[in-house]
Amino acid sequence: MERRSGRIRRSELKRLRSSGRVRAVTPPPSGVADAASDAVQDVEAELDELRQEVLDLRRLQEVIHFLGGAPDLVTLRRELLDLALSVSGLTRGMLALRVSTDDALTHKYKVKATRGFDDERRRAPEVKVLRRMLNRALEARETLIEGDVQHGGILGHGHAGGLRLGAVACVPLEAGGELLGALVLDDPERRRPFTKAQQSLLRSFARHAALALLRVAQVHRLGRRAALLKRRTERMEAERDAALARLDAARRQARPSSPGAAAEEVRRAPSRDALDALVEQPYREAKEAFTRRFLEQALRRAGGDLRVASAATGLPVARLIGLLTHLDVAPEPREGEGPWGASARV
Repeated sequence: MERRSGRIRRSELKRLRSSGRVRAVTPPPSGVADAASDAVQDVEAELDELRQEVLDLRRLQEVIHFLGGAPDLVTLRRELLDLALSVSGLTRGMLALRVSTDDALTHKYKVKATRGFDDERRRAPEVKVLRRMLNRALEARETLIEGDVQHGGILGHGHAGGLRLGAVACVPLEAGGELLGALVLDDPERRRPFTKAQQSLLRSFARHAALALLRVAQVHRLGRRAALLKRRTERMEAERDAALARLDAARRQARPSSPGAAAEEVRRAPSRDALDALVEQPYREAKEAFTRRFLEQALRRAGGDLRVASAATGLPVARLIGLLTHLDVAPEPREGEGPWGASARV
């Protein structure tokens, strides 16, 4: 039994020794190994690029969320340039926005925010070049995204090597057919081209920024319109109350000669419902109706005498005649008199 176990041990040891032998393997050719290594590196580079695109899209999503919730133009203008620099990865920038419109319907723009330019660099030659690019984007509505403007043939041979400029991105801010402004971003230390994903990211940011500016501008215009209508309503209500007060005072002071005359005066006097109806009309129509009624009452009290009506209303006779003609106002003629009464000559 012991011999058998000894044989087993010797056979196992022989098997273990034989299994420990290393066979010679012929290495692959050098070209095949280099190609595999290059393929691995290409895959890793593509993965890195995809990871960066995912990060950029997440950052753009956060930026769009902020742009959609900006409460007013001041807040949006203060943060817009910082968001653009964060999305693009550049270091300097200028933001120009529309400020007014002249009589010829020509829009005027002004630089409202800058980043990365100190007081000394604002007068540097490259800043003038960036401003010209900004003006070009506003005039021609052209987008410029260049990784190296000095060697890209954009500045011309005269500026080559003489300016501290590198990568530049200049995009107009356009939405709804309106040009609301423009952005110019640059980084003098960057000398590599923008990828297609980066260019698409910048254009997408410009579109969303323009939509945010348009939304805030429309909200601002609606707010101003609502405030104007509120002031007009308050003014018309005040005029109505003043007219009613004058009417009540005139009724108290009037002493009609007969009950029939008193009834006629009450019948011709405007009621509160009639004045409320005037308030609901557009301002111009209500103003003309109020002026017409006022002149009719003044002429009736003056007996058709233009001089007396002019003194009562405080209007010059020529102005009074012009208003009467424009509003087609004429007193009821008395028997045997013309439409302006016997004493209507001026």
